[in-house]
Amino acid sequence: MRMMRRTKALGALCGALVIISTVAAPHAVADPCRWIAHDLPLPDGASRAEATGSSENNRFVVGQTEIGDRAAEHGLLWDNGSLVRMASPGSSTVPVRPADVNNSGVVVGTQDLWAEGRSVAFRYRDGVYEMLYTPNDHSTAAKAVNDRGDVIGELWPKGLRVSARSSCGRSTVPWRTSSVTRPSGSATTSGPCS
Repeated sequence: MRMMRRTKALGALCGALVIISTVAAPHAVADPCRWIAHDLPLPDGASRAEATGSSENNRFVVGQTEIGDRAAEHGLLWDNGSLVRMASPGSSTVPVRPADVNNSGVVVGTQDLWAEGRSVAFRYRDGVYEMLYTPNDHSTAAKAVNDRGDVIGELWPKGLRVSARSSCGRSTVPWRTSSVTRPSGSATTSGPCS
């Protein structure tokens, strides 16, 4: 009987110590998340600019600018705050609109080919553009890139006039790093336009 009381008392004491040590122990507190604004440099003559994407590690930021009175957008890449102008793969009047960048600095976006009446998705790394496969009778736009360099974007019939907010007539298309020549994986298509 006495042994049973000691066991119960010892069990109660151990339980109380566990509760006290849990409640009284200091907990590690993470620093609060803080957002600190930093001005990014712009090219000379920029009339407006906007950031359109950034890497998860915050090293890279992409965006676009208009220079002077030209209507064409010029692609911009900031690497740790240093500006890199993304020269257009064609004429300087052809708009280049970066959409996203990964942790390795791979940029994806869209180039408007006004003479052909369509847009073409691209992947860009170290000053080199890869135009992602786009059938001649369609337009594409790259929207996001992962750290492997796989791209997700949209495909729609050339000449289709739809609002940027509408998915009417558009299909979601993946381009894997190893398949620049054709989209890979399956595409999902939005419903019919009404």
